[in-house]
Amino acid sequence: HNQVHQRLEAIKHAKYDYILQLDDDIVLDKLFLTKIYNSSRMLGNKFCLSPIFKDINTKKIIYKKHSFFNKLIYKILFQINIDEYYGKLTNFGLAVDFSPKRSNIQKVDWLPGGCMLTKKKFYKNFKANIFRNHEKSYYEDVYFSILGKYDKYIDYRIPAYLHNLKQNENFFQDLRYL
Repeated sequence: HNQVHQRLEAIKHAKYDYILQLDDDIVLDKLFLTKIYNSSRMLGNKFCLSPIFKDINTKKIIYKKHSFFNKLIYKILFQINIDEYYGKLTNFGLAVDFSPKRSNIQKVDWLPGGCMLTKKKFYKNFKANIFRNHEKSYYEDVYFSILGKYDKYIDYRIPAYLHNLKQNENFFQDLRYL
């Protein structure tokens, strides 16, 4: 089965209310769990909370400031000012990256699936069968963000580090031959 099915199956068997979805290429600080739990306590019962992703080597936010060319393309093709869409979903279903400049909590339309804290009930009505492949599922984080009715937040005060940003995409294909 693919990763979406595996995650949903594991969540069905979880004993506790809080679920931390965590990919294998994420590195966390020593006090990460305490920080994200404390941050979640002020968000109410129906929340999804992600840390901000940073490069493990540079410790910088992986999301970049939009270039003039990017702004122009979005303005022409989608009639939007992309700088006003950080963390939002466009009417066309495009997920715009998160701001490289924020320093607190931002309410957003979507969350990256690699590291997210929420309650078990968030996953209650999700079905994995829309992802028919048996390998990596792309864009599932945006899909579930749209289906999920909980408020979504990025906490820029809490980093999670991507282990290897230059990792070869064929890595997952190579695993099935091991």
